[in-house]
Amino acid sequence: MTKSYIVYVRYVIVYFGILYIRHRAGIVTDEMLDAPKAPFVVVGLLEALAAVTGMAAGGNFALFLCF
Repeated sequence: MTKSYIVYVRYVIVYFGILYIRHRAGIVTDEMLDAPKAPFVVVGLLEALAAVTGMAAGGNFALFLCF
Protein backbone atom coordinates (compact mmCIF):
# COMPACT_ATOMS: atom_id res chain seq x y z
CA MET A 1 0.00 0.00 0.00
CA THR A 2 1.13 3.49 -0.74
CA LYS A 3 1.29 6.24 1.83
CA SER A 4 -1.43 8.26 0.11
CA TYR A 5 -3.80 5.30 0.30
CA ILE A 6 -3.22 5.03 4.04
CA VAL A 7 -3.87 8.77 4.45
CA TYR A 8 -7.21 8.51 2.62
CA VAL A 9 -8.29 5.45 4.61
CA ARG A 10 -7.37 7.20 7.85
CA TYR A 11 -9.32 10.29 6.75
CA VAL A 12 -12.44 8.21 6.06
CA ILE A 13 -12.19 6.42 9.41
CA VAL A 14 -11.77 9.69 11.33
CA TYR A 15 -14.55 11.43 9.38
CA PHE A 16 -17.10 8.68 9.92
CA GLY A 17 -16.03 8.34 13.55
CA ILE A 18 -16.79 12.03 14.11
CA LEU A 19 -20.06 11.65 12.23
CA TYR A 20 -21.02 8.69 14.45
CA ILE A 21 -20.25 10.65 17.62
CA ARG A 22 -22.25 13.66 16.41
CA HIS A 23 -25.16 11.39 15.44
CA ARG A 24 -25.18 9.75 18.87
CA ALA A 25 -25.12 13.21 20.52
CA GLY A 26 -28.11 14.33 18.46
CA ILE A 27 -26.21 17.04 16.58
CA VAL A 28 -26.72 15.18 13.30
CA THR A 29 -30.30 13.97 12.88
CA ASP A 30 -31.76 11.13 10.85
CA GLU A 31 -33.33 13.70 8.52
CA MET A 32 -29.88 15.09 7.77
CA LEU A 33 -28.60 11.62 6.92
CA ASP A 34 -31.61 10.97 4.66
CA ALA A 35 -30.59 13.77 2.29
CA PRO A 36 -30.14 12.67 -1.35
CA LYS A 37 -26.59 11.47 -1.82
CA ALA A 38 -26.41 11.30 -5.62
CA PRO A 39 -25.52 15.00 -6.10
CA PHE A 40 -22.68 14.66 -3.61
CA VAL A 41 -21.36 11.56 -5.38
CA VAL A 42 -21.38 13.44 -8.69
CA VAL A 43 -19.52 16.40 -7.17
CA GLY A 44 -16.97 14.05 -5.58
CA LEU A 45 -16.36 12.27 -8.88
CA LEU A 46 -15.94 15.59 -10.70
CA GLU A 47 -13.46 16.78 -8.08
CA ALA A 48 -11.51 13.53 -8.41
CA LEU A 49 -11.47 13.95 -12.19
CA ALA A 50 -10.25 17.53 -11.78
CA ALA A 51 -7.44 16.39 -9.48
CA VAL A 52 -6.35 13.64 -11.87
CA THR A 53 -6.38 15.89 -14.93
CA GLY A 54 -4.53 18.60 -12.98
CA MET A 55 -1.81 16.14 -12.01
CA ALA A 56 -1.57 14.88 -15.59
CA ALA A 57 -1.33 18.43 -16.91
CA GLY A 58 1.33 19.27 -14.33
CA GLY A 59 3.32 16.22 -15.36
CA ASN A 60 3.12 17.16 -19.02
CA PHE A 61 4.04 20.77 -18.24
CA ALA A 62 7.11 19.64 -16.31
CA LEU A 63 8.21 17.55 -19.30
CA PHE A 64 7.67 20.56 -21.54
CA LEU A 65 9.99 22.66 -19.40
CA CYS A 66 12.76 20.06 -19.59
CA PHE A 67 13.13 20.38 -23.36
